[in-house]
Amino acid sequence: MFEGMEIHKFGGSCLRDASDLESIAGIVEDAEGHVVLVVSALWGTTDRLMRAAQEPRYAGRLVNDLASHHLRFVPTLVDSPLYDLFQKVLEGIEDSLVALASDREDKKAYNRLLAAGERLSALIIAHSLSERGFEAHPLGAEDIGLCLDGTHTARTVDMERSATRLDHDAFRGVPVVTGWFGEGRDGEIALLGRGGSDQTATALAALL
Repeated sequence: MFEGMEIHKFGGSCLRDASDLESIAGIVEDAEGHVVLVVSALWGTTDRLMRAAQEPRYAGRLVNDLASHHLRFVPTLVDSPLYDLFQKVLEGIEDSLVALASDREDKKAYNRLLAAGERLSALIIAHSLSERGFEAHPLGAEDIGLCLDGTHTARTVDMERSATRLDHDAFRGVPVVTGWFGEGRDGEIALLGRGGSDQTATALAALL
């Protein structure tokens, strides 16, 4: 699709503090071709969300803590058009935890909860790049047609379905794609195993 495309994946260990955003911007600036970024949640975020799923009564405190932590990376996000989406993701975390408080076996709520870490990460990275003059925008993997070969959880990306569903037009500018999850066979979010963002990146490389 794009000549000279580069796909870069950034895991949580590359997303520890605000200085890492400078490093990401430098990689994008030095790229010679079209760049696609695949990102994990910020360091430690997924573990916090997993723990919260076991103690959902702490929903309000967790949401406030996550908001503060992510805004420390990009304080100017509050004045950005992406801030409304940032707030919606936080509200989704709270809603998922409320659902889990009623039913600890609610797999849809659990997956929505964990996927929020990547969504928040994609938002702050896209905003950080936009501040530096790049046409960056966040993309949810399931929203652009990345399909997984499973329900709730999956071992692999369903390459055949993804090839027919992938929204190539979404890959304008510098797309910042959520790793680790996609659309399952039932149309709901499904998760790959830990480290699944690597699979997201390699699958997109093959598809694009």
